Amino acid sequence: MRRALPSLLLYPTLALATLGGPDHIEVLGLEPIDGKVYILKHVGGEVADLPRLGFFALNDAQDPHARWVHTGYQGEPQIRAARFNAKLAALKARLKPLKAAPLLGAELRLEWRDHRVCADAPSQPKTAEAIRARIAAYERGEGQDPEHPVCLAQTVTVRWAGYEGVTFIETWGGARLTGLWRLDDPRFALARLRHVGKHLEVGDEVDLLFLLRRVEAPPISAPRLKPDPRCAALPYAAADDLSARRTPPGAWLPALAPRWLTLDRWRRAESRRFTLDAVDYTATLLSDDGGVLFVVARAHQGGECLIAVHQDDFGGNGVEAELVEINTQGARAALIFRHDRAYHGGEAERAWSILLLGAAEARWWVKGAAWPAARLRLSWDPKGAPRLYAQSSGQETPLKIVGGQISRR
Repeated sequence: MRRALPSLLLYPTLALATLGGPDHIEVLGLEPIDGKVYILKHVGGEVADLPRLGFFALNDAQDPHARWVHTGYQGEPQIRAARFNAKLAALKARLKPLKAAPLLGAELRLEWRDHRVCADAPSQPKTAEAIRARIAAYERGEGQDPEHPVCLAQTVTVRWAGYEGVTFIETWGGARLTGLWRLDDPRFALARLRHVGKHLEVGDEVDLLFLLRRVEAPPISAPRLKPDPRCAALPYAAADDLSARRTPPGAWLPALAPRWLTLDRWRRAESRRFTLDAVDYTATLLSDDGGVLFVVARAHQGGECLIAVHQDDFGGNGVEAELVEINTQGARAALIFRHDRAYHGGEAERAWSILLLGAAEARWWVKGAAWPAARLRLSWDPKGAPRLYAQSSGQETPLKIVGGQISRR
């Protein structure tokens, strides 16, 4: 006989972020009869209420996201909670627990898509022109409009043990993989991602669970990279750190992707493409819990030439790294990278790396310089020289670069 949860109404939705506080999603277990994996979402903040029950229907898994259950309970909070907890206890009693797998060997890749007005914004601009104007104002460093906040849209790919899953998030900063589960059904595995999901700059971390599907792909043998004559005539930034030994500037590769970078230790990646003076570029950030690697490549002769590489191994919180901004001015551009590194036994430190690009220039202006700002903004003076500002608590502070370090102007 097929079991069901009485008094519960089912409806499908995406497991996206909610406002009010940090969220956490717990994996409850597998219902052996109907093949559903049940989860429980704990909502934090002022809007916190009863946890939300959801499930993945493996027998009808067209959508990699969870379907959520609406309790429909009425009455005083204590009565509603008692009814919900009774139903939840009955469900848990018949579920088969799922054991989390080690994260070792998993790869998380985030691909930058665009800025957009957040889906959960209090209101949406009424015209496409108004939307473009709001995004352009944010990208100029004018800050957020509480009525029309702007979010970063990213595509997320997780690969692990022959499984792969792709989803989409609106986020504010770094994302990290926090859980993996093998399922009785060999077609699927389950992944949990944690990221900053609330739209203002003081956003809260939230969880996102989605299914991975088994894929059959032959192993790829990446070549050993070395400077290539095809890239010799291009400008590239000098590298004086360990990253240049395995990922040297001036190397040519078919595509700027982690599998071609011969860096087995890096497990998370974020990529963004941009065009400067009619030439295509790709910026990729690779990270793990021990450090970060920033790589910028220029399209050339059917592939890409590495023109800038920087590695920081102080890590511990390298997953929180991000490509903050690509600021262009005519034929020049500046790329601002950020990551929060943690020393053993100490507090996290915010570090910044800034790359300057031009037709005949590629140089690191800053490499791993510490500065405790929420955000850095770069502009260009009338002579085309870069100017740097720290943004924090709605205020801007002019900065200067001396000897590769950041200080107040």
